[in-house]
Amino acid sequence: MHFPTWIDLKGEDAVPETVHHVVVPVGPQNDKSWHNLKRHILTDGVHAQDNVRPGNNTP
Repeated sequence: MHFPTWIDLKGEDAVPETVHHVVVPVGPQNDKSWHNLKRHILTDGVHAQDNVRPGNNTP
């Protein structure tokens, strides 16, 4: 088992009083709702030619 160790190199003043974060589990092979969206999400298109579609499991 591996336990990561946090090393603070900047000191106490560099860490904000509160830290907000969100963890979103993403499973596109299990959740196919993204394929049937009526309004697709506009992006910068960096992955437009990646051939991402249901059934295509190769990188």
